[in-house]
Amino acid sequence: MASKINIADGQDVVLRCPDGCGKPNGPAPVEVVWKYNGKRIIKYFQNKEFRDDHTAQYKFVASDYKNFSLWLRNGKEGQYTCVVNDKEQCIHDLQVWTAKNIQNRYLLQGETIQLEVISSHNDYPTTRIKWFSPHNSRVTGNEPRWKLVNNERRLQIKNLDVQEDDGMWKCHILPDGPWFSFEVKVIGFPNTLGGNDMTFAAIDSRVVLSCPLNIDLSKEKSVRNFPKLQSWELMKDNKIIVKEDVSSNANTTYPAKEIPNVRLEDAGKYQCRFIFAEGHLNTSVHLIVMSVSDSSPGLSADKENMPLCCQISAPLSAKAELCWAHMNETRCQSHLPNSTFCQENPTLGIWRCSLKVENNMKISINYTVAEAPTANLSFPLVEILSGVGVLLLLLIFAGLCRFALKPIRQKRQRARRMAQAKQHLLEKKTCQCERELTNDYYHT
Repeated sequence: MASKINIADGQDVVLRCPDGCGKPNGPAPVEVVWKYNGKRIIKYFQNKEFRDDHTAQYKFVASDYKNFSLWLRNGKEGQYTCVVNDKEQCIHDLQVWTAKNIQNRYLLQGETIQLEVISSHNDYPTTRIKWFSPHNSRVTGNEPRWKLVNNERRLQIKNLDVQEDDGMWKCHILPDGPWFSFEVKVIGFPNTLGGNDMTFAAIDSRVVLSCPLNIDLSKEKSVRNFPKLQSWELMKDNKIIVKEDVSSNANTTYPAKEIPNVRLEDAGKYQCRFIFAEGHLNTSVHLIVMSVSDSSPGLSADKENMPLCCQISAPLSAKAELCWAHMNETRCQSHLPNSTFCQENPTLGIWRCSLKVENNMKISINYTVAEAPTANLSFPLVEILSGVGVLLLLLIFAGLCRFALKPIRQKRQRARRMAQAKQHLLEKKTCQCERELTNDYYHT
């Protein structure tokens, strides 16, 4: 019965002839012949080696009468038979495998690809082949997107996904055959779940909405066979918010929108769209906003508590819940109307509202419930009396100053009047003298 040997295309191989061909203490075999598909290719006879094709790359491994294994360089597929002293010793069926080349280019998320190993022998349905994903998990063929066809020689991967499909795939020809590797490069969104990535933000906080790809466009777009990116868009409610022609701007990478003060109306689904020459990439970002509010700024003087409510902008999923935590107590609830969870009688202190999805906290807000300041309604008698006292003291001081300065002012006024009177008398006497002299000359 022929033994099956699987090798990769271009691989060297040694085909063994049983060690019993030459016994250590026995006579040397008279003749050893290797045949390929029934035709002799090399012969050992009378301690000499004879080759039918001197250009072929094969030879005996050793000619010491003990080992007449055949070494093949770049082995050819077919049947090799070892004959010793006209007696057939062994038959090897050599099967050469090769990996069908896939186009060496990046693939867009959502495309379909086929990985395949081929051999010219198609009559070996019993050949077993194992496929392994980039995460080293065995492909069974029962996966929703992975399908094995043609006796497991071909693996079809539908709807390529970045997380599961990007990387190095491997194939093993059993039992001891070659391994083949296939590098699959997928362009897509690294952190999406079902094409819907969630971003959580507290009200009045800053948030940046973006749709980064799993590769650096500024580095990869110069690589040969890289898909040509033409433009990208960011939309909400089917209205374009941001759009840019990437082909004309080498520094542009990903679409992004900054919201400095998030409001509840900013919540909702945003769509990202990358437009390549070969196709499109689409995903969405769901912005969920959380707010905490109290119907009054604090507790009133009579300790009458007001409701404290926590709200998110989207309906809670079956795996999500809102939780209120205060001191060492925590209350959680899901399936809430209007996605609001209220505490009817919050006590003083710090309250924390958290949104949990599958018991993982996504966002939380702290809110401090404090006692409201009480109004002072008593008559401010002390303040008024103190104000009147200060005013009276100022009036008395002003009066004393005026009384002390009055004699000085009066003396200055009398001195000024006497000086004026002397001046007037002097001027009057001078005028009289001049008038008298003038009259005397006239009469003369």
